Amino acid sequence: MKKKHQFDFHTFFDNRKCKFSKCQYPIADQEHATREYCPKEVLPDGTIKNCKDDYWAVIKKEAKTIYKEMELFHKMMAERLDHLFILNLPTITVDILESTGIELTKSLFYRKENEISYFYFIDYFVTYNSINKQLKISKHENELF
Repeated sequence: MKKKHQFDFHTFFDNRKCKFSKCQYPIADQEHATREYCPKEVLPDGTIKNCKDDYWAVIKKEAKTIYKEMELFHKMMAERLDHLFILNLPTITVDILESTGIELTKSLFYRKENEISYFYFIDYFVTYNSINKQLKISKHENELF
């Protein structure tokens, strides 16, 4: 069996560096040509330095911010609807919904049957009758999704 030559030194003529902007550690020419990040390293305090995971964590965090904002918005709507549901008001108007900050146009799901519109939120749905202009807040009996 033929042995590969092992070198005790590294050259850096290709000027390759770690892709993670906070690291920029030089990558030796002897490393595989597809290596873009420096290798994982366990530091003396036990933490792991992993530039590849750190690089992608930043990118994925930026991509997920819009979903986090949507999640927070719908949780806030659920809290406001819960507050109105507990009040058990005899009639609910669009003005009451607007004053509490509930936005029907940003519901999770919308359905219309004849003159009745259904706006689905987390835990609740709002029924709007366009004939008599009345709103009704109801709890979901079954899971929505």
